[in-house]
Amino acid sequence: SLPLHLREEVLLTSEQAVIDNLPPDLAAEARALRTRYMIRMPPPREQAPPRERSNDSLRQARHQIRQFAKRHETLDNEDEPILTDDNIITLFKLLYLSKNKSRSHLFNIFTILCKRKCYSKVIIQCIANILSGEPNNSNGAPVLFRLFGEPPAAMFSLCRTPSNYIQNSVLQRMMDLVHYLLHDDKTLTMMAEQEVNDKKQVALLYLFELLGDDRIKSNPNVLSQLVSLLHSSMAYFARTLAAFKEALSTFNKMIEELEKKSQRTPAEEKTLKKLNHKVSKLESDEAILRSTTNAFITEESIKVVGDTLTSRNCPVKAAKYAVRLINNMCLLNPDCRPDILQKLADLARAEGKGIATSLRSSPSEEKTVKIYKNQMQLETRFCRLITTYTAILKAAVSELQQAQRVLEANEMDTSDIQTQIESVHVLSDYQFDYVWEALQYFMRHTEIKPSSPDFARLIPLVEAFFSFQSIFVHEESEEEDMLVKRMDLQTPTTGTPVGRIEKFLEDNRDILNEVVRNNPHLLDESLSLFITKYPRFVDFDNKRTWFKKALAKDRDHVGAHRGVLRMSVRREHIFVDAFFNVRQRTAEELKQRLNVHFQGEEGADAGGLTRAFFLVLSREMFNPNYALFTRSADRLYQPNAYSYINSEHLEYFQFVARVIAMAVYNNQLLDCFFTRSFYKHILGKKITYHDIESVDPDLYKNLKWMLENDITDIIDTNFTARVDEFGKHKVIELREDGENIAVTNENKHEYVKLRTELSMTTQIKKQLESFLSAFYEIIPRRLISIFNPEELELLISGLPEFDVEDLKKNTDYYGYNPDDEVIEWFWKWVESLNQNDRALFLQFVTGTSKVPLDGFQGLMGMHGVQKFNIHRVDDPHLLPTAHTCFNQLDLSAFESEEQLRKSMYIAIREGSSGFMII
Repeated sequence: SLPLHLREEVLLTSEQAVIDNLPPDLAAEARALRTRYMIRMPPPREQAPPRERSNDSLRQARHQIRQFAKRHETLDNEDEPILTDDNIITLFKLLYLSKNKSRSHLFNIFTILCKRKCYSKVIIQCIANILSGEPNNSNGAPVLFRLFGEPPAAMFSLCRTPSNYIQNSVLQRMMDLVHYLLHDDKTLTMMAEQEVNDKKQVALLYLFELLGDDRIKSNPNVLSQLVSLLHSSMAYFARTLAAFKEALSTFNKMIEELEKKSQRTPAEEKTLKKLNHKVSKLESDEAILRSTTNAFITEESIKVVGDTLTSRNCPVKAAKYAVRLINNMCLLNPDCRPDILQKLADLARAEGKGIATSLRSSPSEEKTVKIYKNQMQLETRFCRLITTYTAILKAAVSELQQAQRVLEANEMDTSDIQTQIESVHVLSDYQFDYVWEALQYFMRHTEIKPSSPDFARLIPLVEAFFSFQSIFVHEESEEEDMLVKRMDLQTPTTGTPVGRIEKFLEDNRDILNEVVRNNPHLLDESLSLFITKYPRFVDFDNKRTWFKKALAKDRDHVGAHRGVLRMSVRREHIFVDAFFNVRQRTAEELKQRLNVHFQGEEGADAGGLTRAFFLVLSREMFNPNYALFTRSADRLYQPNAYSYINSEHLEYFQFVARVIAMAVYNNQLLDCFFTRSFYKHILGKKITYHDIESVDPDLYKNLKWMLENDITDIIDTNFTARVDEFGKHKVIELREDGENIAVTNENKHEYVKLRTELSMTTQIKKQLESFLSAFYEIIPRRLISIFNPEELELLISGLPEFDVEDLKKNTDYYGYNPDDEVIEWFWKWVESLNQNDRALFLQFVTGTSKVPLDGFQGLMGMHGVQKFNIHRVDDPHLLPTAHTCFNQLDLSAFESEEQLRKSMYIAIREGSSGFMII
């Protein structure tokens, strides 16, 4: 008489003694309920023992090899099979239930059964037969066109005419099972060895063949899953092969060391014998692995993977896995690289012809959505082929060059290696010039906007261009000497690969930068060549975006985002206090978020104090009492050649470098402007005699006249220079025995070069080395070198111009309206300020007297970007106050314009430094 849910709860929760006293029918019902409940409950999970973490590569390799060896052990002592083939086929029939809640349990059962050879052969054969879609197969595996419980309409909508065209849901269910089984390495090895059809194909090779099956290609999800599981399978074999190489290399070194000994102890003899036995066993297992992989890395499998990349229906996910799959195939069988490269090259040539024709079609031609879609698919396939070809070719060339270096170190002949390097280049550097020329034609004759379909077409083609050209641009090794003195490279002619790249970049700079601006991640991927090798063609905003992203990655890498660098300083002694605070910190600590406290002030740092710290400190760095910098003719700062009068000058230069680097790292601005030559030293750029103009204008005029005129019988000088050192004249030889070498019309260029190096580099070499070594600890040279001197100045000091209209556009009002009388008086007062007062005003309301790089729209506050905002204060007798952490000005409702002007002047001139809590 109880409700059903209460009846079940009573029968489930009653004690066993109560159940035993119930009538037989109720007792049977209670036992049935409890049995069903126990089946539904998952078994208690055992806590896995903690894994031992080790960085010992040999131990990891030996573990991988032991796992591989276990999978090849024969199970001679297996019991008689408990299940028959019909039982296994029944399990397959259960997989056809459309709403199978026990599917995971079934997958677990198949995994357990596959651990025994007698079952794994039947299971693998059944899977192959079901995927083949043939209703009549040798072992009776059930092949149905749809899952049980699915409406027939679903079958008819997806299943067209072929009799073996099974429904997508069936394919998906089988792929789920295969993916689950391949997590077990023993099953994976069995699928690499067991033949499944009359063609004598092993199961893995049959899976490769399925990539070309129309049923698979028409289902993006199944295609992606199939390519993914093939990739993971190849990755497993590649890891195992790498483990064999690691172990063999280690053991061979140990054997070599033991064999070098003229006399060995009995223990060493025993060890040597064991090592030789291990090497022999490893070589045997490695041979087995290679023969196993060679069974499915064939010309046929290479073809189907290549065709997958060019398939019209290939989704992005499947293409990504296909690229990785090809790379793993090359790792397993390097001999197949030429075939793969040739296949990719042939496909790329075929796609390239269609692209060139499409790009040269009339821009005014009306194009439907379908035409645009087909064109974009064509260009995307071309990009996939080029990027994959590039990755495989670079890997092959890298391995060959490494082998070449080993031979050169042993003074052996490298001609064979060089021949192999040349042979792997299937495509020449001018192979796709017709595609790039068509692309240029398209960009010149088409009005391209970021929102247009034509703009989307550009992205894969631009990616393909940079990826392909990266093959022919050689990497330059970074020089150890921080003071770069290399000469500028001659401008490449357009006939060379580099010359063609530069011409293409110069002609299409605006469009390429617009592509990067809308897709900034490309600079980290396919367009990395653009930012690393040709940064002069990249716009400053794109450089800065990439630079900030690179610094953020570096901050995450060192864990600096989790820490806070606290610094307490006295405002009147900020240079000395900051010097001792910074000197005792490591570079990683200085990358942490800075929190500043000014002693004797009550301000709490939420961003404003940090800005003030950098601003005040940057001004104090140029205090003449420290003798670190001198002013140039154009009022810019240059390291002082005679700073050694300060005994700690080199440590101070390191400190200054760290402060500037910290400011750049934390996106803070400094009130410091250096000479172009000093910026060039930071960037690693070549110094020229033109840079002397700002330091010594008279010397610059003399050197310029010398280069532009014939000096024969006019100038009588030699390779020496006279310098004034604290009132004493000193003669310095520019080269060995320079006093006896006259400057002539023939060697005047050398004289100008040496004289420039003396003034701009040699005299301040120690100062520069101290500065640069500390600067590069925080900001790597490879990152900062993408800028030019003008851009670096903007990065450090912000925009020098104050645009009042820009500030108006980026101001929020609270309690006021833009057309209120007080607000109009305020802006009239701002417009009347001179440059110095404007800087004081900015410092008063934002904590810095400099404008952010991208104008006032990039003004930073406590919570990131925060506009300048004005808040109403009703009391007209209060002076204006500011909250620099929020870029906030509290402006009283003054009764007259004169009162506002007087109050604002008092505020900015008396309150522009120092922080108090009001």
